[in-house]
Amino acid sequence: MVLIVQEISAAQSHTVLKFGNTVGDYIRFKPNMQPFSEAFSLCSWIRKSRSVSNSHWFSYAISSNDNEIVLTDEGSVNYIFQSYGTNVKAEAGVTVGVWYHYCLCWSSSRTATIYYNGRQTGSFTTPSGRRLTADGYLVLGQEQDSYGGSFDSNQLFGGELDKTNIFSKKLTSSEVSELYSAGRCSDVESKYDDVRQLKWEQILQQPRTGNIAEMDTCPLEQLEEQLEDARKELTDTKASKEEISDQLNRSEINLNKKSSELEQVRAYLGQTTGQLTETETQLNQTETRLDQTETRLNQTETQLNQTETQLNQTETQLDQTEKKLDQTETRLNKTEKHMEEVEANLAVTVSQLNQTEKNLEETRNDLNETLVEVEELEEEVKEIKKGLSGFNCFKVTNSTHWDILYTESFFDEILTEDMLAILDESWEKLEYFKGTRVTERLIEFFKRYFP
Repeated sequence: MVLIVQEISAAQSHTVLKFGNTVGDYIRFKPNMQPFSEAFSLCSWIRKSRSVSNSHWFSYAISSNDNEIVLTDEGSVNYIFQSYGTNVKAEAGVTVGVWYHYCLCWSSSRTATIYYNGRQTGSFTTPSGRRLTADGYLVLGQEQDSYGGSFDSNQLFGGELDKTNIFSKKLTSSEVSELYSAGRCSDVESKYDDVRQLKWEQILQQPRTGNIAEMDTCPLEQLEEQLEDARKELTDTKASKEEISDQLNRSEINLNKKSSELEQVRAYLGQTTGQLTETETQLNQTETRLDQTETRLNQTETQLNQTETQLNQTETQLDQTEKKLDQTETRLNKTEKHMEEVEANLAVTVSQLNQTEKNLEETRNDLNETLVEVEELEEEVKEIKKGLSGFNCFKVTNSTHWDILYTESFFDEILTEDMLAILDESWEKLEYFKGTRVTERLIEFFKRYFP
């Protein structure tokens, strides 16, 4: 209980205005209503105290119209611009002595919407082109029958108001619902301070006439809510205690079941001894299966012999591949002869030189394609030899004078005139590859076809 009191003392105070029951109990002032000429939302928490149906809590009058905005506390009068409004008393369901939330939302699009406790209860249409007129008197607690006065004792309010605010926009239904759902003792209105042009805090500072008392009822209401929460928590605790007791009883029953299961396990162990004997028999059967497996291994050996035969066939295919390589070598010789013919034609005129260079480029392309084919065939030979390497079919060794190209001076370098000058005339075939990078593929090509 001490904790509850401490929480309430830290809560923010909310001021309620309680109006007296005489014709002279009201607040009258002239606010700046210009921000609301195109749209407004008038919202307030209201507690009705009189059982009569003509209690006016809000009145806004201008010199040419004393009923610019008129509202009663039970929903029978919701007027804008003299006579445009609706009676939503039945839908509102206002109860004397009970707080409720009210909003009247309007814009120059002509539609006005009324909300009670966050729920839309009615709407009506105002004249086209009509705007809210500024420079009028706003009165809380009475209804103006003339500009700023002529109050009637039959129309006095006599109830309580809290958080009466006017926003300079037509709030949406979800926004109105948020204001209501947050509760009277929240500060949710501050979220809309950018459009809350007439604030409750400003109204509290206006001069008052007659008997208007200030009260702060939120701490008491919060205490009642916390007491109710405490009662609910106590009820939940009792239910939880009973549930725990039930769980203990169920645990005891489960323990007895486990004891019975333990006895069954002991019996099962006795049965397992007999099963071990059966397992020994199964081991003997397994030994028999091992003998059968040995027979299968012998069959596998036969299959390996067959595989060796297939390898011999593969060797035959390798011989055929070598024949293809020989044919490729013949094509290379022809290509070399063609290149020599091209070289002889270089001595002709400048115009023929350009044509010859083009032919030479085409010849190089043919040679590159041939090299690709050679590489593919060599890769095929390598794969076949790799497959036969385990059977020691053959061993390749090939070392020639071309290996000098693996040295640091030549390998991975571009062939130039200076590099060719270092070599003697036996390297004349390199002339055709001037401008080409010396790679392993190029060196192995010369080693194979020009040993």
